[in-house]
Amino acid sequence: TRLCDLYLSWSQEFANHLTVPYAVVGCPRFDFYETQPDRNELASLYGLSLDKPIITVASSFPQAKFAGNADFLISDWKNLKVSEIPGRENPADLAEKELVALNRFMAWMECLLAENDYQMIVKPHPAEDTKPWRDFASRTGAKVMLTDYIWNLLALADVHVCRVGCLTAAEAWLAGKESIQCVVGND
Repeated sequence: TRLCDLYLSWSQEFANHLTVPYAVVGCPRFDFYETQPDRNELASLYGLSLDKPIITVASSFPQAKFAGNADFLISDWKNLKVSEIPGRENPADLAEKELVALNRFMAWMECLLAENDYQMIVKPHPAEDTKPWRDFASRTGAKVMLTDYIWNLLALADVHVCRVGCLTAAEAWLAGKESIQCVVGND
């Protein structure tokens, strides 16, 4: 049985792995960049000053939460056949590496804040454990955006930081924002 009649894929690269009919349609989030949110209003909402540079961070380490307890991830990927994709054969190992990468990424963010007069607001990936970022915010004074839209995060950016390959790099470009993509693990 098929899971769907037509899969709407973001890219041809992804579609090449599908066994169901598909159409390549791009990313639906890109449709929202027609107008920019009010930066002053957002800064006020998140307790940020527009007088100091704002670094926005999109975290993308959703598998890190399974490090040390990957039973669900192993079962889920087996059922979904994700573990048949080259580079995804060992979900437990990937989760451990992702946790190491997350910790390296956070350490670099902490150095940025310690050495400069920057403000930072972090938006964790929707599937990511938010506790590490809430702890990071307590240590550093950074803000954490949990429930807002990514385009509101980018509206605040003087510069945007993300993991290499994160969709927010392209979104920052569409929004006219400078961005830094970080290689922090097996990226």
